[in-house]
Amino acid sequence: MAQRHVVVVPPPDLDGSRSIKDLLELLRQQGCETTVSSLDHVAGAPPGAHAVFVFRSLEAVLVEAMTRGVQPSSPVNAWIKSATAILDAHAAHAPSALLVDFADLEFSAPAVVEHVLAETDLPRRRGRRAAKGDPVLRALARTATAETPKARKLIRDLNAAALLTAPDGTHADTAFLYYSGILKNRDQAAQELAAASLAEISGERNRLRAEVARLRTALAAKPATLLGATVGFGPTFAHPAFYALETSAKGRAFRWMGRESEAVIPVTITPGNAVKVAVTIELVIDGDALDGLEIGLGGQIATRYETRMQPNGQIVKSAEFTGLPPDSETLDVVLRQRHVLDCTPHGDTRTLGCGLVGLSVVPVPPEPPAEKVAPPPDADDDEPVPPVPEAVAVAPRAPMGVAPKPVVPRPATRTVGAPGAPLSVVILVDEGFDEAAFYPLEHRPDGLPFAWMGVRDEQAFTVTIPLDRPVRVEAHLAVVIDDEALSGLEIEFDQEEPQSVETSGEGGCIVKSAVFAPIDPTRALSEPVQVVLKATHAVDLTDKGDGRTLSVGLHKLVVRQL
Repeated sequence: MAQRHVVVVPPPDLDGSRSIKDLLELLRQQGCETTVSSLDHVAGAPPGAHAVFVFRSLEAVLVEAMTRGVQPSSPVNAWIKSATAILDAHAAHAPSALLVDFADLEFSAPAVVEHVLAETDLPRRRGRRAAKGDPVLRALARTATAETPKARKLIRDLNAAALLTAPDGTHADTAFLYYSGILKNRDQAAQELAAASLAEISGERNRLRAEVARLRTALAAKPATLLGATVGFGPTFAHPAFYALETSAKGRAFRWMGRESEAVIPVTITPGNAVKVAVTIELVIDGDALDGLEIGLGGQIATRYETRMQPNGQIVKSAEFTGLPPDSETLDVVLRQRHVLDCTPHGDTRTLGCGLVGLSVVPVPPEPPAEKVAPPPDADDDEPVPPVPEAVAVAPRAPMGVAPKPVVPRPATRTVGAPGAPLSVVILVDEGFDEAAFYPLEHRPDGLPFAWMGVRDEQAFTVTIPLDRPVRVEAHLAVVIDDEALSGLEIEFDQEEPQSVETSGEGGCIVKSAVFAPIDPTRALSEPVQVVLKATHAVDLTDKGDGRTLSVGLHKLVVRQL
C-alpha cells in the first residue's frame, strides 16, 4: 500500500500542543508522512493528501476567555470567522478530509488515525472529552452561544461534519453542584467579605421594607386604589386558540396563537376612566401577524395601538380603552389574530401568528395638570454648549384611544398564506430607556427626547425579527457632537457588516442607515438577534466644564425588513 500523506491543520497557536504532537506521532507510527499546515496554505498540499482539520468549539473558546476575565461576548466574532473558514476548507477538500474537535484528541486520537487509514467509510462514534473549565463557566458559555443565531448554526454544521459526535454538555444541575462546592470551601477572607456584603444588603433591605410599609399606609388612606390584572400564558394557562407551551431561544416560555382566530379571556380589575391592555409578544411569524393582532376590552375593539420593542427583545403591543362599564369588575379581553402563516412548507403543520407570553390590564390614572416651568436663566456666553440641530416644529402626539365598537359574535376573519408585510421594530429613547452605553435621557429645545452615547463605545440591542429577508437598520440621531462622530458610527446586524451605508434626514433627525443581506433565506420565523452600535469617535468635554465623553445622541433605532 502506498504511503499516505496526511496534512494536519490545527487551530492557531495550538500547532505545538501535546494533543497535536501525539496525533502526528501516531500517524507516523502507521507509516504516514505528515505535514502541519494552516488554513491559508492547506491548498498547497500534495495531490491525494488527506487533510485533518482540527477546530475548537465555541464553548471551549468562551470558557478560556472568561477564565482570563474576558466577557463571553468578545471572542464570538473571531470564532464565527474561523469556524466559517474551516467549514469552507473542509468542503473544498472533501471527501479526503476529516473534521475533528480539538477536545477529542486527548482520548480519541487513535480513532482519528483509524479513519485516516480506512479504505472505506467507518461509522461515526461518540467522542470522549475531558471537561475543561468549571461547570459554571461552561453553562455561561452555552448561554452566550444561545444568544447568537449565526454561531448556533455554525455549531450545528461543525457537529454534523465532525468525525466524532459531540458528548453531552454541561447541565444546570452540574453547574449548581460546582457552585455549591465553591460556597462550602470559601476561605476566611472570602467569608468575611461576604458577611460584610450581607450586612450591607440586610440594612438596605430593612430600609426598603420600611419604605414599602410607609407607601402601603399611604395607599391604604386613598379611597379608590386602582388595581390591574396580569394573565400569563404559562403551564397553567389553557385556551383553544393557543398551541402548547414552547421555549424560545432566549429560554422564555410562550404560546403560539393560531389554532383559532379569537380568544376571549376574562379579567378582574378596578375600572377607571381609562384602561390599558398590553400584550407581550415573544415571536411573530411575520409583519402581517403583528399588524393583524387586534386587542379588545369590554365590548370594544381598539383602533389605535402602540407597539414597542423591549430591551430584552420582546415586543409589547398595547391599546387604551375608555367609556367602559363603571359597575363591572370583570371584563373580557379579546385577542384576534387576523393573519396567520401556514407553516406546512417549513415542515410544521400548524398555522401560526404571534407567539404570546401574556397580557396585563392596568387602569390608567388621570394625568396631573401641567405645571408652569420658569424659563431657564441666560447661559454664560463662555460656557460651551454641545452642538444641537436647528429646532424643528414637532406635532403633538395624538393620544391613544378607541372607538366604542361592539365585539362581533361571529369568528373573526383572517388571512392564511405566505409572509406578507415586512416587519419593522422600533426602539424608542424615552423614560424607560436604560442602556449601559448611554447617558440619562435629555430633550432638545423642541422637546425631542434623546440620549447621548459615550459611557461606552459599543451597545448591543436585542430585536426579534425573521432572518430570511434583507434588513435595514436606521439610527435616528437627534444630535451629533461633530461630523467625525457621525461618520464613525458603525452598525452591525447579527455579527455581519452592512452591504451599504447612507446618511439622510427625517423628522428633524439625522438618519444613518445600513442595509444587510438576508442572514438565512430558510429562517422565516422571527428569532432574537443582536443589533450593535459602535461609536469609533467621541469627544471628551472635560476641558469645557462637562465631565462626559459624547459621540451621538440617539432618538430611536428602527430595524425593518425590505
